[in-house]
Amino acid sequence: MMNWKYAFIAATTSALVFVFTMVVSGCGGGASDEMTDMEPTSGVAVDGYLSGAIVTCDDGDAWAPTASATKVITSSQGAFTFLDGCAHPLMLVGGYSTDTLLGFVGQLRAPAHSTVLSPLTTLLANGASNEKIVKAFGLAADTDIAHVNPAAPGSESNTYLHSDLFRKTLAAQQMLQKTTEVLAALQEGTSAGATGTQALYAAVAKAFSQTLRENDLSLMASPNTIDAAYVPSTFDAEQVAILLAGTLQRVHQIDSPVGIQGTIDSVGGVITLTDVIAPAMTVQANIYLAATDANLAHYTKQYQDPSPSATYGSVIARMVNTAKTSGVLHPAADTAAVTTLAQRIESSALAVPISGGQTVTIRRADGLTSTIAAPTTIQFDFGTLVKDLDMAFISVSAGSLGALTQDRTDPTLYTGTWTPPANAAGAARISMGSGPYTEGPLLFDLRYDTTTTSPITAADTILANFEEPNQNYGEYPAKGANVGISYEVTEQTNHMLNIEKPAGIKDSDGNLVTWAGAWYTLKNPIPFASNRTRIKARVYSSVANAPIKLKIEGVGAAPKDISTEEVSAIVGAANTWQYLEWDFTGLDTTKSYRTIAITPNPDTVPHGETYYFDDIALVAAPQAATNDYLYLDGDSVTYNDGAEDHVVTLADFERGIDLAWPMATTATLQFKLSQKGTFTLSDKQKTVHAAIEIQECTSKDVCNGGKTIESIWDVPLRQSGNALEITIKPNYLPSGGSVAINIYSASYFATNADTEAHNKFVVYFSARPNQEFDSGFVAFFGFVKSIHLNGENNTNFGSAVEYIKQKFTKTFSGIDELTGLYKVTVVISNLPLRKSNGMEFDRYKITDPYSVTTIGNGVVGYIRLK
Repeated sequence: MMNWKYAFIAATTSALVFVFTMVVSGCGGGASDEMTDMEPTSGVAVDGYLSGAIVTCDDGDAWAPTASATKVITSSQGAFTFLDGCAHPLMLVGGYSTDTLLGFVGQLRAPAHSTVLSPLTTLLANGASNEKIVKAFGLAADTDIAHVNPAAPGSESNTYLHSDLFRKTLAAQQMLQKTTEVLAALQEGTSAGATGTQALYAAVAKAFSQTLRENDLSLMASPNTIDAAYVPSTFDAEQVAILLAGTLQRVHQIDSPVGIQGTIDSVGGVITLTDVIAPAMTVQANIYLAATDANLAHYTKQYQDPSPSATYGSVIARMVNTAKTSGVLHPAADTAAVTTLAQRIESSALAVPISGGQTVTIRRADGLTSTIAAPTTIQFDFGTLVKDLDMAFISVSAGSLGALTQDRTDPTLYTGTWTPPANAAGAARISMGSGPYTEGPLLFDLRYDTTTTSPITAADTILANFEEPNQNYGEYPAKGANVGISYEVTEQTNHMLNIEKPAGIKDSDGNLVTWAGAWYTLKNPIPFASNRTRIKARVYSSVANAPIKLKIEGVGAAPKDISTEEVSAIVGAANTWQYLEWDFTGLDTTKSYRTIAITPNPDTVPHGETYYFDDIALVAAPQAATNDYLYLDGDSVTYNDGAEDHVVTLADFERGIDLAWPMATTATLQFKLSQKGTFTLSDKQKTVHAAIEIQECTSKDVCNGGKTIESIWDVPLRQSGNALEITIKPNYLPSGGSVAINIYSASYFATNADTEAHNKFVVYFSARPNQEFDSGFVAFFGFVKSIHLNGENNTNFGSAVEYIKQKFTKTFSGIDELTGLYKVTVVISNLPLRKSNGMEFDRYKITDPYSVTTIGNGVVGYIRLK
C-alpha cells in the first residue's frame, strides 16, 4: 500500500505537469492556433527518476535560452514531453529524486535530440565525446549515453536493466555534486543559494567534461566484462585524482564564481586540495559499484543529501578549513601533513552523512541501562557501511574504550569493550564529536560502580547461611525460577541459596516474565536500627553486570503491606564470588521484617542463567574513627547575615534556626575543617553525589506542604596537599571531557495554591525550564573551588541565593514575602567528613522527581524565614 504522503506527491506532480505544460507550451513562441510539423519530443530525467524538475528547450543553443524558451515539468517517473517538439539542447533544474525524495541541486544538460537527461549526458553536452565517457567509466563500448535510460527497471523486482550504466551515472553525479559542495562550503556560503549552487555545479561539470575530452582517462581500476560472471570494477584513485585536479584547475582559471580562485589557493592550491579530497571521492564513488540494486536508492539518499549543513562535501570542507586555521594546511604544506589529512577524510568517506540530526546510535550490546560493574561491550550503529572508522572522533570521560572492530555479519556495526575505572563509582560519557559521522556531538552516558564491598565481619549479624534444617523459601512466580538449597558451586563444602532462571519463564496467564526470583523467610525479625539499615551477602552470578534486587517484607496476615522499596546492587564479573551490599536507609525501623525477596537480573528476559547466595548479613552499626579522619571543627558553621556573625551548631540546626528573608547579598557562610591524624581521600570518596530537600511545615512534626528536591551527581573530589578541590560544571562539555552533572528540575507539591503567596510561587516555579535553574544552582556550589582541610572556608552565600532568587522572580513577584517553617534535608554520598567525635553523620535517603535516589550521610534541620 502506497504511503499517503508519496501518493499525494505523485498526484500533485501529475496535475502540475498538465497545467504547467498547457501554460508554457501555449506561450512558447508563434501563434497558439498554428499547427506545427514537428513531432512531440519525449525523454526521461535520471539521477534516480527526477520528478517535478523544469526541463528547458535551449532555443539559444548556448546554454542561454531566450525568455520565450519552452519549459515542461517532469512526471513522477522523470518523464517529460515537448508537445511541439524540441530540436535544441536540453537543460534541467530543480525537482526531486523519486528514489530518495531529496531535492536536486545541480543542473543537468543533454545535447539536442537526446531522450535522456543525466549526469553523464551533462558531460556529453559540455564537449566530452560518447567514446571518451564510455572509456573513462568502463561502460560497454556500444553504450549510447544520450538515448539509453540508465534507470530502466529489470525483469525482476528491485533490479535495473542497465545496472552498470545506472551505477556509474550515480557515481558521476556523486563526483560532480561533492566537488561542488566542497567548493561552495569552502567559500563559506557565498554561492548565493540554489541559483548560485546550480551555477557552480554547471562550472564544475563543464571543467569535468573538458578534462575528459583533453585526456585519455580510464577511471576504472580493472576492465569491465559484461557477462553472467560480471564482477563490479572499482574506480582507480590515481585516475580520479587526475580528473579532479583537471577539474579544479579549470574552475580555478576562470575564477567562476568570483572568489573561487582565492578560496582554492587559501587551502594549498589545486594540487594540495586534490591530494586531500580525491581519496575520499574515490571511496564514495565506489559505494555505488559495491551496492546491490536494491540498496542503490538507500546509499544515494545517504550520500547525496543536499541540505547545506548535512552534505558530506560540507564535512570535508569543515575538516579542510580546520586544518587551514590550525596551520596544518597552507600553500606550502608538507607532504606528511597533506597525507594525514587525506587519510582522515578518506576514512570518514563511508560514514553516515548528517540529515537533520544525529543518525549514529551508540548503545550497550546487552541492551540494558543498569549500572555497570565490569567491562561491557559497546556498539556503534552507523546504519550504513563505514570504512576504517577513525577513533580520533571518539572520546570517553572515564574508563577506557578498547579498539572498535567491524562486525562480520553486519558491517554497519562496530563494537568495542568499555572498561570502567577500578574501585570507583560515577558516570562516564562516550562522545562522538562533530565530523563525518555526526554533526554532533553525539553523547552516550554510562553509570558504573566498581567499588568493592568488604567481606562479612564479626561485628555483622548473619541473617542466613542456609545451613539450618527446615528452611522456609520458595519461588515467584509460581513454577517460575528454580529455587533450592545446594552445596556451594565451587568449594562444595557449605550450603547456599540457588536461583536458576530458565529460558521462557511465564506467569499464570502465559506471559513471558523477567522478574522471576526467590523469597526466603527468616525465623527471627531482622534487627534493623536507625544506624543499621544495610544488608550484605556473598553472591555468584553467571551473568556479568547483572542487577540483583532485594526487597524486605513483613510477616502476618498481609506481609506485603509491610515492605520496603526494592534496592539494587550490581554484580561485577561473571562466574566469581563477590560481596554485594544493599542500603535500606529510610525504612520504618518500628516494623517487623522477616522475608527477603531476591530478584536477579529483573529487566532481562531469562536465557538460562544461575545465581547463588550465601552469608546474608546485617551490617554492623558504624563505629567512631580513632584517627586519620576529617571533621567539622566544633560541629558548627558561622553564618554572617551581612551585619553580624551567628554560630550555628548541628544541634541548633536540628532544633531550628531563624533566618532573615530576603537574605542580604553580602551574607556569608564560614566553616572550619580539621584533621585527626592525617586524612587521605579514599578512592570511593573521590566521586560524590548530593541532594537537598526542602519542605514546608506547619510544625516540626507536621511537614506536608510544598516541597522541592534538587540532586547533583558525580562531583569529583581531588586532594591536593591540604586542600580538597571540587569541580562542578552544569553538564558535559565535549571539548573538555569534563564531569557529568545532572541537575534535576524542581518538583513541588503545594496546597492552597490559590490563596497563599508562597505556594503560588511553588506551583509556578515547578513549570520553569530546567536550564533556568542550572546556572543559579551551579553558581551556588561553584563559589568554593578549593576547601582548606586545616583552616577557615568562606563562601558568599547571599550572592548565590540572590542569583537564584532573581531567576524565580521571573515567574513570581512575591518571592521576598516567603515566610514560615521549612524542613531541610541534605545528603551526600561517600561523604569524606565526620563529626568531631569521629562518628559518621546519620544516613538519609532522598529520591528526586526522576526517581534518582541519593543515599548517604547528611543532616536534617529546620529554618524559619522571617
